[in-house]
Amino acid sequence: MILCFGAVISLLISAISHNRGVILKAAGYVAPAFLILALCLSWYLWLKNDNGSTALLSFDRTTYAAMGIVCISALFASFLSIAYLPTGHHVHSEYYALILFSAAGMGILAAAAHLVTIIIGLETAALALYALTGLMRYQARRNEAAIKFAISGMVALALIVLGSAFVFGMSGSLSLAQMTKAIPQVLATDEKWLLLTGAALLFSGICMKLGAVPFHAWFVDVIDGAPTPIASYVGAAMLAAIMTTLMRLDIALFSHLESTWIVVASSIAIATIVIGALAASAQESIKRLLAYSTIIHAGFMFMAFPALRDAGPTARAALIAYLFSYAMMSIGAFAVIIALNEGHEEHHSVSSFAGLGKRRPYLAAALTVFLFALAGLPPTMGFIARYYIFTSSIQAGLWWLALVGTIAGVVAAYAYLRVIVIMYMHRRSPSKAMEANPVGLEGSTAVMAVIFLCLLAVIFFGLIPTSLIDIVVHSV
Repeated sequence: MILCFGAVISLLISAISHNRGVILKAAGYVAPAFLILALCLSWYLWLKNDNGSTALLSFDRTTYAAMGIVCISALFASFLSIAYLPTGHHVHSEYYALILFSAAGMGILAAAAHLVTIIIGLETAALALYALTGLMRYQARRNEAAIKFAISGMVALALIVLGSAFVFGMSGSLSLAQMTKAIPQVLATDEKWLLLTGAALLFSGICMKLGAVPFHAWFVDVIDGAPTPIASYVGAAMLAAIMTTLMRLDIALFSHLESTWIVVASSIAIATIVIGALAASAQESIKRLLAYSTIIHAGFMFMAFPALRDAGPTARAALIAYLFSYAMMSIGAFAVIIALNEGHEEHHSVSSFAGLGKRRPYLAAALTVFLFALAGLPPTMGFIARYYIFTSSIQAGLWWLALVGTIAGVVAAYAYLRVIVIMYMHRRSPSKAMEANPVGLEGSTAVMAVIFLCLLAVIFFGLIPTSLIDIVVHSV
């Protein structure tokens, strides 16, 4: 409700002034204010442990934790947008309103206790994100990304709706709580194949929304074509909201499939990590590399689901820790990219980072920390989150999954370490180096604040993980 009210205020600002620059600047302050208010309310409710539920929504500490991650991601995207957006006539105050509407949709998704609510939350967030991706319509690649995003989103929605229809037909309810009771009885009948068909369609639609293998190709093009603040937001916030929903669906539906679900979830996790890592290693665009990075980390998050049945609390806590960790690592890396470029004029070649360690040592050092964290190396928060995921697999007796995940993680590390080697060990090539001015957006207070806060979280929780672990353990 707070986020929707803030979005309406952002839209009404355009009626007060006809100066587009003033409108955009004012909306740029209104959106973060409401996001901070929503974040504080989520934290207050988490501390109060004020649980409650209705037929459509369930409010518990898991919901508040996911909402906190969504609000932080949206807040940082708003800060980055203040410096990133052009001052021309192409972007209006609805940009920030769409960020707030998408965050509200993700909040509904994170709290969903009903298949209809899941669909409403998904599409509320998705429709706003489609518009945000293509809002700079004077750039052809933005339009292309928005069209691909919309088409893939509609296909995923069709799969989810069709799967929900099958599940409803067999269980007699769209409520997740009622489904939990009805599913075991359905699986004991000869018509269980209809339920399995619905579960497969539903899971396929969710995998497509997440960009998991084999539904990943569209995701990379969308992240590459979207404005960089929106690219960081889509990867971090959507993962948090959808993974939280998938946890609830696991309890209500997928966990009843037992060994079949373990094989499917494990296969998707391993395939997503390996294919994402191999593709990331071959990328020459830093944005495409980070897009594949999102796919890789979605694979690591999927490793928690086979362990939910036998190591439920540990697996859920590990997943929440990983969602927060990934948000900080990913947004921080995107923020450095924005700081290295001249406003909305983007230069994404990996080879353009050659010699960055000498030219801009502070930004190079920050990017190195984020890449180390994305690679899962100590002493960063990325290592703690990945260790926690592997621990949940081992506790569930899936030691082979943890072993394969470790090996796949080594392969994935190459993609990140290659950029670090280029920054510090390759000489700058005049034909390929960044042509941005010596300052770029490095002097932007908003951008540097996001980099500092993400860096602080990655290092602090990497060195003192007990604080993070205490929070996530009490969130399940």
